[in-house]
Amino acid sequence: MEDGQNRTMTALNFVLVNDLVVIATDSLAHQIANANGQFEVHGFWTKVFPLPHLKGVMVTTGLMQIGLDWFRVVQESILARDFLFLDTVASEQLRKIAMKYGDEYHGTTTVYHFGVDPIVSI
Repeated sequence: MEDGQNRTMTALNFVLVNDLVVIATDSLAHQIANANGQFEVHGFWTKVFPLPHLKGVMVTTGLMQIGLDWFRVVQESILARDFLFLDTVASEQLRKIAMKYGDEYHGTTTVYHFGVDPIVSI
């Protein structure tokens, strides 16, 4: 490994059961190789974002800036009652957000929405 080379990985496990979701994830941001080729931890961040007004949470992996931008858009610009509606606009909006980082980021980012289905929960 070359000095300064970046390595990222996210541990994400989830279990879905009728009216319950259990999510386990790490908080490691990324690791950077030192001059000896050994990786050193370089920061931590939150990967699970509560969205109680939508009765759920959002989980992100990959480039955190995309996840944070999406969280901000959901909070500030999208009027939704549940994840069913949010999911109808998510792909297009996430593509727009990702385009801002296209040339400087060559990895993947995944956004998960875990929420209560309003039709089932009535």
